[in-house]
Amino acid sequence: MAAGKSAAAARGAWLVFGDEAGQPMRPPRARTWGRLGCTPVVRVRGRGAGRVSMAGLSCYKAGQRSRMFYSFHVYRGRKGEKKGLTWQDYRDLLIRAHPARRPRSCSCGTTSVPT
Repeated sequence: MAAGKSAAAARGAWLVFGDEAGQPMRPPRARTWGRLGCTPVVRVRGRGAGRVSMAGLSCYKAGQRSRMFYSFHVYRGRKGEKKGLTWQDYRDLLIRAHPARRPRSCSCGTTSVPT
């Protein structure tokens, strides 16, 4: 922990950093050289519709390994399709990252999630 920043460590709390990003799925712009006055024709394949939305959480706690949780959504421009991550997706991401919801091992080798 950094100097003077030990309140979370003293409480045994997790530090969580979140971020989101989006990227269009357009093909890169095609360019080339040509003689002056002769415009070259360059074909670019791909429709260019669609988008990828991503969200992630990085979790840190003193004395434990760090953890990363992420979720992404691909939008292809279809009728009735949601365009990005909704508040339910962010809620589910936080629930997955919560330490009390993580699976715990038992002696029989199976895992259970507390309810």
